[in-house]
Amino acid sequence: MSVNIIQIHKRDSYEYRHIQDKFSVNVSSNTYALSDGTTQSFKSEIWAQIITENFVNKPVFEKTELISEFKILVKNYSKQDYQFSSNPAIASIERAKKVMGGTATFIGVQIINNKEIRCISCGDSNLFLIKKNKINSSYPFLNLGELNNNNYFLNTEQLIQDKIEESFFSQTSIEVEKNDILILATDALSRFILKFPDKLPEILSLKSFDETLNFCSKYWESKELEEDDITALIINLDDRDEISQIVPAEGFSFPKEVEYIFVPESLQNLEIIFTDMESQEIRKQFNGIKNDFDQVKKKQKQNELLLMIAISLLFVNIFLTLYLKPLNDKRSKAPNQIINHNNRQVRK
Repeated sequence: MSVNIIQIHKRDSYEYRHIQDKFSVNVSSNTYALSDGTTQSFKSEIWAQIITENFVNKPVFEKTELISEFKILVKNYSKQDYQFSSNPAIASIERAKKVMGGTATFIGVQIINNKEIRCISCGDSNLFLIKKNKINSSYPFLNLGELNNNNYFLNTEQLIQDKIEESFFSQTSIEVEKNDILILATDALSRFILKFPDKLPEILSLKSFDETLNFCSKYWESKELEEDDITALIINLDDRDEISQIVPAEGFSFPKEVEYIFVPESLQNLEIIFTDMESQEIRKQFNGIKNDFDQVKKKQKQNELLLMIAISLLFVNIFLTLYLKPLNDKRSKAPNQIINHNNRQVRK
């Protein structure tokens, strides 16, 4: 069995050390786990790393038991020695986010005798079974619509409050054969595969970071691939025994955007300096606010549509009431033309 791990961070993160996708592999037990920490939550990459490492060392495929395991791990997450920003404004944002906890997706897989895989997941990461370079099945999402409708995540505070339910998880067993390929992918790449299955061979052929960078840059620019952290665990059920990892080289970073900052005249004499980490945190906060506003606008449009439908129905109802009422009044005032009497019809 051979494993090829591919990772690249989104351009907004600049450096690989800021990637929030985390994975763990245990070759001895053939267990693999992948987690995507959410940008808006607090230190989600740490939470993602904790749950993946624990799972591959102690794989659990029973939902209630796994939830209990995650609850225990929240204590480890809470005990981390976090260094808040030296900038008071940034530190205030970080403390507010810490109260909300860390949030991540999760998918875990174990391969048994190269004949069966067990899978359990929560969130929008996906598993693909590939046969002869074509998708044979995918889990838990079969299409783009199902993946986009996912609303389940693992939040540390919700775990403590017993708000994470078994229904948040998907679980299955799938039969596999020699030379099958499994792909565990986080949400952006999963969407790409589901939308463009014909481009799957491009992903399977990636052998270096330069090729991965060119692949992502091409589809980021064309807007076909969502600009996010990209992670894929490609597991070949072959006779080889090797693990390769394609990640950015030491010192690699995406170029930083030129930022033009408006400074009011009254503040021009104040020297405000942000470190790279602080600037990155501010950018993440604004991205989070933008995403929230996008969701509000989407819901507002839906509400406007429903309101228009309701108003239309109201006008139809008023029209029918005003139109039919005179007709009913006329009929009630008209004399009877035929009456029944002893089963005979008699005309007046």
